[in-house]
Amino acid sequence: MAYVDSGAARIYYEAIGDGPALIFAHGAGGNAASWWQQVPYFADRFRVITFDHRGFARSASDPAQFTPVHFDADLIAILDDAGAPRAHVVCQSMGGWTGVRAAANYPDRIASLTLANTPGAIYSDALRDQMRKLTARPADADLTEWTLGAPYKTANPAGAQLYRAISAFNTTPMPLNKLMAREAFVAPEKLKPFPVPVQMIVSDLDVTFPPALLRATAALIDSPVTLIEGAGHSTYFERAADFNAAVDAFIASVDHLVERR
Repeated sequence: MAYVDSGAARIYYEAIGDGPALIFAHGAGGNAASWWQQVPYFADRFRVITFDHRGFARSASDPAQFTPVHFDADLIAILDDAGAPRAHVVCQSMGGWTGVRAAANYPDRIASLTLANTPGAIYSDALRDQMRKLTARPADADLTEWTLGAPYKTANPAGAQLYRAISAFNTTPMPLNKLMAREAFVAPEKLKPFPVPVQMIVSDLDVTFPPALLRATAALIDSPVTLIEGAGHSTYFERAADFNAAVDAFIASVDHLVERR
């Protein structure tokens, strides 16, 4: 467990295991604890890094600087503090803003990027329209209505409660309008060709970022798409074995290409 200062924020992170760095960027309903099913799977082969985004859980932030504009610099600050020159990056939902911005602004530090259930910082009119739907949801709505698929919640009520408990450590929600601010997005000319190897994971029951939206986003950056069926917005949580296998296979393919060069 460690902290690193990044601008007007103090970022909490954990690093477990040895090997190439693999860092996970959580969504707006999560924090470092969200990756409890990924850390033990990868830690015997990677140095697995999890962290709380600025303003989430144990990471403090100046309220005026609580914006995704700084997420990529925070990730690089973590890698610097952890002594990791490069890392494979896996992002969930809001964490996609972190990953896409880091890939665009620090491509030499990013070995590969997995965008899971997220369009990241890639603007489209379809994303704008979907975010308008999300902001219209009732303030007191159950978070899991948007973040977990109905089959999972029915079959795993304890898992759904665990998801809510992890999310409860976040005391300051990220306003969706900050994710949609113009400065939060990456300029299109930085994305084609995409600067690092990238894959997108989509799920058929995701109502937050539906498959059609994410497939259209993937087409904008020529990204391959991996579909995991039977999951909602939180594939990493609901279908951890399938999610881990998809990330593992993609990283292996990237490493194989590097070895052949």
